[in-house]
Amino acid sequence: MFNRNSPDALIRAADVNLPPMGRSGAFESEAMPHLNDLYRAALHMLQHSAKASDAVHETYLRAWKAFGEYRHAMDCKTWLFQILFGVVHHEHRSCSKRIDGSVSASQSMQPQEPRFSPNTPDHIVSAMNRVPPDFREALLLVDCQGFSYEDAAEILGLSTDVVANRIVLGRNHLYSELEACRSTLVAAAY
Repeated sequence: MFNRNSPDALIRAADVNLPPMGRSGAFESEAMPHLNDLYRAALHMLQHSAKASDAVHETYLRAWKAFGEYRHAMDCKTWLFQILFGVVHHEHRSCSKRIDGSVSASQSMQPQEPRFSPNTPDHIVSAMNRVPPDFREALLLVDCQGFSYEDAAEILGLSTDVVANRIVLGRNHLYSELEACRSTLVAAAY
């Protein structure tokens, strides 16, 4: 993962001109506390630590470049996640196009299956992987990252009603999948 104590390494690696120290300190105090949350979300979506690190690096680079225009209209964490989702979706579209040459917009926007900790039971991972990707993405933001419906809507570029609908449908789908797993586990025990 990234070294929290050296956020300037992100900037130097990209050969970006450093702004006045006041902005640098503000960026560090507002943006850097969300580094681990961004990395975990990127890892859930990309399922590869190097790609997740690259996505987070690109997120912070874009945030650094735009920090002067950032007007605190939204929470910094929400703003960073909005950038991260844009980076991940752009990378996924670019990768898909390189593989087969042409991809429909709906295919290119599909996030990868989430990656869970090694301690997560297999039936839970399996059930979550069967939740449709649009619902799973909303669940990741609201239930795993703790965003409000409004913030998740802003990150995903959707209305709050659509996000709320995806959360309800996603939870129902996950509940059904877990019930099916429970029934299977109970039947296997007898």
